[in-house]
Order: sequence, then structure tokens, then C-alpha cells
Amino acid sequence: MDDYGKLPGLRASADPRLREELARVEETGGTPEALQEPLVEEGQNAAVLLESIFSSRRLAGLKEQSDGLFPTIGFEFNPLHFEKVLAFRDDHAESLERCREVLSRESRGFGIDHTRGFGNDLDFVDRVRLCARLEAFDAADQLHARKDLDAAMENIERMLHWAALLAAEKNVYTRGEAAAMREEIASVIVETAHSPDAAPRHTAELAKLVLDALEGWTPDAHAWIGDRAAVLHSYEAIRDGKITRFLTVDEIDALARERSLFDLSKALERSVDSDELFYLQAARRLIDLCGQPYFKRRRAFAEIEMEAERLRGGKDYPLAAMLLFLKDVESGHLLQAHDRALYEALYLALSHAAGKTSDRFRVSPLSGKPYRVRRDGALVVVDGFGPDADGTFSVEVPAQVDQTMKKERF
Repeated sequence: MDDYGKLPGLRASADPRLREELARVEETGGTPEALQEPLVEEGQNAAVLLESIFSSRRLAGLKEQSDGLFPTIGFEFNPLHFEKVLAFRDDHAESLERCREVLSRESRGFGIDHTRGFGNDLDFVDRVRLCARLEAFDAADQLHARKDLDAAMENIERMLHWAALLAAEKNVYTRGEAAAMREEIASVIVETAHSPDAAPRHTAELAKLVLDALEGWTPDAHAWIGDRAAVLHSYEAIRDGKITRFLTVDEIDALARERSLFDLSKALERSVDSDELFYLQAARRLIDLCGQPYFKRRRAFAEIEMEAERLRGGKDYPLAAMLLFLKDVESGHLLQAHDRALYEALYLALSHAAGKTSDRFRVSPLSGKPYRVRRDGALVVVDGFGPDADGTFSVEVPAQVDQTMKKERF
């Protein structure tokens, strides 16, 4: 199993088309070995440092508690809920300080081993989510009890830093969790902008925090390059008849519905070269398309699906590619686009609310439609950036500077 990351089966393939695809992956540094970073020392490995703060024994319970405490809509609390949030923050005040210490170090990432494929321990993601949640709960105290918006913005800055660290990993799961974090952070940002104590400078500083996050945004392709490397590792396990070691229960059930696991394993081994070729050609196409906004990528997903359907019933149908490795890729691209569109809209709303009209971002990568920036009473509203025909999703923040909104769309 340790050799799977070296791709011995793929390298020994007699299929010239498959060897050509491998050459392309190697040329762009996308193999598991090429993606592998030098061993991260414990003092610079954020995953190791966070494990010393939130032990494995306590992790699941703490994460579940914080899940239940974070508001499901917005960032508002009734009195009882607020007291529970503060109690959780206070109970883990030392952990929060230690999280901040980890964040202040020059961390070199979380030490994901790309040569292990999908076999990595990713519990550090829950630990990062806990760090951010504690910052959010502290921000609630700053906003609602202490009335210290400057301190709340420091909380937000640290949360954004944690999200950026997760997003920077070449891993689809960490990228998705970063998006989930940023959605929660956006609710804290909006609540801060709505604070009765917010002044124009606070709104302008919030806009700068969001713009800084956008300017440091990790390219979408990074996650899918890492995902492809993990999939290459899995194809080696298929060749070795051991793919079930790397599958979830749901994935095993999906495959078992096609045929018995024994027959399936043998079938996958027989067709592994053609299956992997289909996957690599599709993955290359989708990674190349990451240079374009999501709305321009959508057609490719349907085309790949149709290409696979034409092979259904034949010996070259890419069973593993379609049931395992490509089935959630479109939803992952959609999540990335929503993440980006939300923050572009948030920046537009905040900058306009602070009296600094901006056309930095004009068209939503999610919908392909122009953002609509308008006044609604005392609010600046940005909408029209959702994936649906009616352009659902909106961001609303109070206008801090009275200004006449431009009529054109941004």
C-alpha cells in the first residue's frame, strides 16, 4: 500500500493514451509524490499543534457542542442562547488563547501526505472549525455585551485566516470545510456591520478584511489537483484488489448495488486502464476549466455524463470514475463558486455602505449575471448572484454614508 503513491500500476500500463495522460500530470507536478511537501516539523505543523489543544477523545463532543451553539440563521442570539455561548467560550478560554498562538506561528500547513491518497487523518479540520467557532463566540461577546467592534474585527480577521489555511490545502474536503467556515464568518461580518455601534470606519475596515481575503483566495484548481492525486492512488488500490479499504460505507453500498463486491472488484481490475483513462481525461478537462468562472464550466459536467452514458453496458463503462471519483465533483465546483460569489457580494455591499462605490467585481461566478447593488431604505443590498433564474441569495448591510446609489448594475 505504501507504494501506491508511486503509481506503479499506472506506470506499467501498456495503454499509450494512459501513459500520455500520466505524462501530462507529471509535467504539471500533479502526481502524489510531486505534490508531497517536505516533512513538516512538529513545531510548524498546525495539525500536530492543534491536536495538543483538542485531544481526539474530546474532539467529537466539542465539535458537536459548538455545532449546536452556532446560530442556524444569521448571527443573532436570544438571552438564554447567548449565555450558553459565553459559557462555552469561557470554559475553553485557554484553548482559544492556544489556538491564537498556533495561528501566530509561521505554520507550514497541516502535513497532508498526498502519497497516502484518501487515507489521511483529517481530524485537524474539526479542530480548525473549533478554533474559528471560539473566535465567533468571543465576537458575539464583543458585539453584544462589551460593545467593542475593534475586538470583534480582530476575531473576524483570525477566523478568515483559519479559513484561508484550510482552503490553501490541495484537498477537496478541506476546501469544502473552508467554504462552510466562510459562510459562518460572513454572518459574523454582517452582524458586525449591523451593530448600532458601527461607524463608517468599521464598515470600511470590514470591507478591507473581505477584500484581503478575496485577494488571497486559493485558485479553485488546487483542490482538484489534490483530488486527482488521491484518485490516482485509489486506482492503484483497484489494481491491487483492495479498493474497499479506501471507501466509505455509502460508497461500498453504491457499488454493491451494481453487483456483488467480489464480482465488482474483479470487474474493476479488468477495466481499470480504460476507467482510469476516462477519469484522467475528464479531470484534466475540469481542472483546465477552473481558470474560468463556474457558470462557464457547467456544460462540461453534462458532456462528461453523456460521454459515460454512451459507454454504459459495454466493457469500457467507467464504473469507478462515475460512481466514486466524479459523482460529487460538480457539487464541489458549485460550492467553490458560491463561496467566492458570497464574498464578492459582501465586499460590494460593505464598500458601498462605507461610501466607496466599487466595480471591482461585476459578474457573479456562480450565475454569470451582474451583481445588483441597490438601496433599500437604510440598507445597501447586493443580490442577483445566486445560481437560480431568479438570482436568489442577497447580502444586506446598513449604509453608513448617505449617497445616491448608481443606477447601473455592477
